[in-house]
Amino acid sequence: DFADIPRDQFGRIENPILLLQTKSGKTISPLANYLNLRMKLKFNDKSLVEFDIPAWTDGADTMFYDHIVPDMLIKIEPYGVFVIQSIKTKGNGVKEIKSCTACSLEYELEGKQIVFGDGTYKFYDPIDPTNTILGICMESNRSWKIGSVPARLYSVYRTFQQTETSAL
Repeated sequence: DFADIPRDQFGRIENPILLLQTKSGKTISPLANYLNLRMKLKFNDKSLVEFDIPAWTDGADTMFYDHIVPDMLIKIEPYGVFVIQSIKTKGNGVKEIKSCTACSLEYELEGKQIVFGDGTYKFYDPIDPTNTILGICMESNRSWKIGSVPARLYSVYRTFQQTETSAL
């Protein structure tokens, strides 16, 4: 809920906490000394996050700097979870900085195909989600979990005539 975005006493958005996580969502460490955070948030498409992180700050090593690699997750409350796609390392031996680009988790669905047989499918059934649209989507994306689904969507149906559709 973006209404929960932390603001300072002047109403300005506070710098969020970045958490480095494994692919399974286990938190490794906060990334306290990031720089130049840029977020392009999209609510109906993939969001993009870019940030820089120095190898050292004030003479101290950045904890878990070597763990900041592609495919690791960055959790930014309350904005979401992002997959690190690419990293460019710049340095001169005295100073080194990783420039990271990450996409929202929807990125994992890019290029995946979900197979539906011709027919009409219920959107979701909390008692037996197996042959529902959400159930079939989760079957091919096992790292995803179904959160809360409004009850009004339990009675929504969709008919498919093609057998493969993009997950994204």
